[in-house]
Amino acid sequence: MDEELLNNIKALMFISGNDHDNALKLLINGVLEYMTAAGVAHSVAVTRPDIIAAIVNEQMQGGVGKVTISDFYKQQIIQLAYKSGGVTT
Repeated sequence: MDEELLNNIKALMFISGNDHDNALKLLINGVLEYMTAAGVAHSVAVTRPDIIAAIVNEQMQGGVGKVTISDFYKQQIIQLAYKSGGVTT
């Protein structure tokens, strides 16, 4: 995990210190895997810490078994996939 990406996401989520880094890294990696599976190039996904942070925040707020990604962020991921060349019509 790129430390700069982690630090950018922590800043967007108003998280300081390192107490939650391991959990955040797992969640961030899960979001990155979701994005790349949807067709977003990894090199593009890591340039959007805002989207990653928002989805991680949704996951943290959702609770066990209730984690979803809002339609807004699904649409953002689809748009990024098109820009990455991962989705064709």
